[in-house]
Parts: sequence; C-alpha cells; structure tokens
Amino acid sequence: MPEIRFQEIDTPIPRPKPRWKTQPLPPLEDGLHEGVPFDDYKKREGLNKSTAFGAARQSMAHLRYALDHAEDKQTPDTRLGTMLHARVLEPDRFWDEFLTVAKIPGKPLKDGKPGKPKELLPNSSEPVWQRAEALHPGRLVMAPGQLEQIDAMAKQIEADKEAVNLLRGGRREVSLFWRELGGRVVCKGRIDHIRESKNVIIPVDLKKCQDASDAGMEKAVYNFGHYMAAAVYGRGLNKLLQLGYTPQLMLVFVEDTPPYAINIVEIDVAAIEQGWLEYERVMRMFVACSEVDHWPPYRDTNAEVGSVSVPPYRLTDRIKPTILLEDVRD
Repeated sequence: MPEIRFQEIDTPIPRPKPRWKTQPLPPLEDGLHEGVPFDDYKKREGLNKSTAFGAARQSMAHLRYALDHAEDKQTPDTRLGTMLHARVLEPDRFWDEFLTVAKIPGKPLKDGKPGKPKELLPNSSEPVWQRAEALHPGRLVMAPGQLEQIDAMAKQIEADKEAVNLLRGGRREVSLFWRELGGRVVCKGRIDHIRESKNVIIPVDLKKCQDASDAGMEKAVYNFGHYMAAAVYGRGLNKLLQLGYTPQLMLVFVEDTPPYAINIVEIDVAAIEQGWLEYERVMRMFVACSEVDHWPPYRDTNAEVGSVSVPPYRLTDRIKPTILLEDVRD
C-alpha cells in the first residue's frame, strides 16, 4: 500500500478553550466508539470534515457559527440518506425507528373511542410525514413512495458481491475522537462501516447520489469533500490503532433514481494527502482564532474594498462588437 505522509506535530501546548455560544458536550475519550447516537455525536466538541470542508471554506466566521449551532438540521436529502443507512447497515433498527404513512399507529383511546391520527386529516397544509413525526417523536416517517425507493436502492447494493463484502461484518457507525497539533485541537469523525480484510483496516462510507458514473463520482469526491473525509478517517484510525499505515477510504455510491445503479471507488493517495493539507490548514487557523477569540468573515473590519471580475474563462470568450452604439439611430 502506498505510504501516505502526515506531518507529526506533538508539542504539548495547552489547548485553548474557545468561548462557545452553545456549550457543546465534552468529547468522548480518544478512541473508536460504537453505539453513539448521531445526534449525540454531532453535539460533542470536535472539528470534523463537515465543518472543516463546508463552513471553513467560506470563512472562519462561518466555522465558528457551525460549531456553535451543531444541531442536526434535517433536509429531504439527509433524511433519505439516514433512512438508506439504517436499511442497509442496521436493518433491525430500520423497522424499529422508521414509519411509513400507511402504517402509522392510531392515537391513544379518547373517551373510549380510538383517535384518528392527525397526520391523516386533510385540513392541513403541512406534509403528511411532517405531521406524523409531530405525533411520534423520535421516529422518522417516510413520505409516500419512499419505502419502495429505499428498498430498491438497498436491493441493488445487496445484489453486488463487492458491496456486500464491504458492508457486512465489521463495525458499524463508528465515532472517532482524537487530538491533533499537540493536543490543541479535538478531532472527530463518523465512519459508516469499518471492516478488516487480511489484517488491513478498510473504512467504508455509503453515499447516495444522482450520478454514480466514474465522472460523476470524481465530481462528488471533490464537491462534497470526500477526499478530506478520507484523510481525516485515515489519520484518526492510524493514530488511534497505531497501524503504521493510513487506511484508504472505500466509497459505495448508489443512485437515488431508477435503475438505482451503484459504483464503488477507493480514494487514492494523492487525494488523501491533499485532503490532509487542507484540513491541517483549517486546524491551524482554528487555533489562531481561538487564541484571540476573533473569527473573521470574508472581510475584516476596516479592510480595504476589493474588486471583482467575471470568471477567467469568460474573459477569453468575448463577443466582438460589430455595431457601435453611436451608429445606432432611432
């Protein structure tokens, strides 16, 4: 396996304590943890790929806001991803925690008569699944047709020998916590699945997508920061398990529309090294901002006004004017 180089910085410098707007839960002990609910993981202190790649790419002010507001914001896409993960990786949990609109239990008896679930009443503009979840806290309700969609996606994965080999056995939904930069930064990561094959640790993530072609996956790896996730996971696993090598992330992609095609790729060494360079830069900026409790946005106070142009590729595609304005007559 090609060697992936990380710069070791282990100077024991006290880690600054940032002033959080919303006090996070303390990080778990350094190590690999199974059975940690995702909501609990999100609320625990730590810099992960999502904040480093997403918010920090905008500005340190965005990073600070993301860390201060770590609540889980569900969107239709993230909901579908959550349901797919449970269906493929934890099928027993899937049937315990998810409901379909057609199978929502009725409300408790009222005045000796069974109540009709409010979510099935037609006099509300809210989606049926949204009204259902209000009546059944702690459970996600699938919108009409979603069960069939998730089942079809799962069956495509289960029909692929290599995908089954990667996603069966091993450890599931593993949370990693460790320290970097001499203990000044708490890092964390959440890996869908970890398996061991021939004494080699293989981290695996399951991703839904719109385009699972080779070209589509290359775009997704860059646009969604999967290459940085590979670097963070590999670094954490290597340090925590003292492997002596950096595990390379495998990604199982499945399209969310028929025919629900799948593809499998491994993040290469060059991409992992690039991901770590970017992640380390964010860690250094995080430490610098924490020390003075200053988190600059796009422009700092009293900064000079900049200029803006159009994208460079548009400058090479100018249209040559053939009519001058002064030639135009009423």
